[in-house]
Amino acid sequence: MATATGTSSGRGPVLVAAAATAAAAGLVAHDIGAKSLWYDEAFTVGLVDRPLGDALWRIGNWELIQSPYYVAFLAWHELGSSEAFLRLLSAGFAVTTVPVVFALGRRLADPWTGAVAAAVVAGHSLVVQWGQQLRAYSLATLLVALATLLLVRAVERPTTGRSVAYAAVAALAAYAHVVAALVVVAHALSLVVLRPVPWRVVKVAALTGAVLVAPLAWFVLTRQGDPLDHIGEPSGPELVSTLADIAGGGTRHLVVLGGLAVVGAVVAAGVTRRRPGSPEAWRAALPVLWLLVPVVAVVGSTYTVKPLLLARYLVVVVPALALLVAVAVRRLPRAVAAVALVAVAVVSLQGVADWYEVGSFEDWRTAVASVEGSARPGDQVVVLPGRAVAAVRYYGPELRTLSPGNLGAATGDRLWLIDRLSQRGPGPSAPPGFDERLAEGYVLVEERRFTNLDVRLYERP
Repeated sequence: MATATGTSSGRGPVLVAAAATAAAAGLVAHDIGAKSLWYDEAFTVGLVDRPLGDALWRIGNWELIQSPYYVAFLAWHELGSSEAFLRLLSAGFAVTTVPVVFALGRRLADPWTGAVAAAVVAGHSLVVQWGQQLRAYSLATLLVALATLLLVRAVERPTTGRSVAYAAVAALAAYAHVVAALVVVAHALSLVVLRPVPWRVVKVAALTGAVLVAPLAWFVLTRQGDPLDHIGEPSGPELVSTLADIAGGGTRHLVVLGGLAVVGAVVAAGVTRRRPGSPEAWRAALPVLWLLVPVVAVVGSTYTVKPLLLARYLVVVVPALALLVAVAVRRLPRAVAAVALVAVAVVSLQGVADWYEVGSFEDWRTAVASVEGSARPGDQVVVLPGRAVAAVRYYGPELRTLSPGNLGAATGDRLWLIDRLSQRGPGPSAPPGFDERLAEGYVLVEERRFTNLDVRLYERP
């Protein structure tokens, strides 16, 4: 898929990839501690901020999805506790994705394709955003990129070791987030393009992967409740907005990066048509399927079976998008390619700037500080939903918290209620009868509003 646009060898691509990696580090590190932890991040902290055995038991029995991240964070959080330091773990995963994409692009096409793809990933706002949060999405993206690279190596020179390595990393990606399993489906579909199909790779990888993901499959099938019941079916404009977020943050990204990705897909289709069954055809088809299969599956499920459409779930396709953009740029005439690169750089940096300007999703930092500043000895704090108490324990470890289900055990004359307004999480926000018991024992005397949080002070009459 390479063209004669510049040399495809030498130090140039390596230097560009190195610069892209450094740029990614700078973009992800910038203001990484500026925003308050929000519900999901606080949950991550609360999950591991307990005795080691208890944390591992909870991860293995209750939180198997994203478990690779939780295990890594279990060790990481022992080294520091500030928001900025804790988020550096995710930042490291995001930054490491950049050279992996460079290596992958070099294998699939040529060094300059890898370099351009690495630069696109480095400046992608979704990569930066989730590289600054205590969730597993940056790790899942790194793992699917690494798994794809290992698959390419296994197909190029099939060995049992390479096939097992691919399957192990692919399984780890699925544990990091189940949507990553759709990338593995794309991998499998891509192998159909090859003639002959590399059955040795297929058999070894399938057997190894089946054994490794069996516990995850059992966990998903037998899990009680629906942790995704807060995801609704998007309207038409909301669907376009989410797809724009996946492209990089807005309509301009959908036009520029999405348009270039379409050009890249057309180039790939041409290679597949001209050289059916060849390794070149497979390498061309791989990023196309990587981009399309997860997006089509998630959108299709959202409107037919189960709503799943959140942009962060599909950050795992960003490397594929970047590869197709790079393929398009490499095929365009030099002058047009230069304009395209400038457009990509401009919209990408604007998308990152837009993310920097977004305030905290939920301002637990300020809300808890407000309660701490006004609390009196004997005051207790109730948090809705109950799982959000981790945010209070992080920002106000000296505050006395009380479970919503244990309201009758309140001993003081004053009670603080912090209510998460943006989304109370899966399941009921409060136990049955909570509002009635609160009204029977207390009267509201003060209310304070923070970003997506409501703080209320109650006193006994």
